[in-house]
Amino acid sequence: NAPLGDALSGMIDAMRNAQVRSRDPENTHIWEEIMDTKLYLTIAAVVAILYGIAFVLIPGQLGDMYGIAPGQPNAILNAQFFGSALLEIGVVAWFAREFKEWLAVRAVLIGAVVGDVVGGAINIWATTHGLFNSFGWSSVIVYALLLLGALYCLFTDPRRTA
Repeated sequence: NAPLGDALSGMIDAMRNAQVRSRDPENTHIWEEIMDTKLYLTIAAVVAILYGIAFVLIPGQLGDMYGIAPGQPNAILNAQFFGSALLEIGVVAWFAREFKEWLAVRAVLIGAVVGDVVGGAINIWATTHGLFNSFGWSSVIVYALLLLGALYCLFTDPRRTA
């Protein structure tokens, strides 16, 4: 629980800092938009890292939650590979929060859109075909929210026109 608590505390601090800094009378609009992208990348990173750690360390328990038959070594191994990919995505998103160049931020956001669309589609297919139980819909919601956030940032970040 300590890593989860620390991560949530960090997200809350980031949101508080965004609110305080967005009141800067000189650059309010631009700062709010940049903080939106930074906040999205922070949230995406924390979500990916937490899921990644869970899939690497407790793949069997997560499989149980999603209704995957227990004791399949290949399923557990694949879940751990998935977890390692999520960790990679989370670390990239975490460091992308500090990118100053729009093209670099844009590349990370486009990668997020592609990953969220494909991952969400696979998840919908798996859930509707009985490979996941109804808990699979929670992942669809996570993918959809992350997709909406990435698209919002792609189309509203002021650096895109600079």
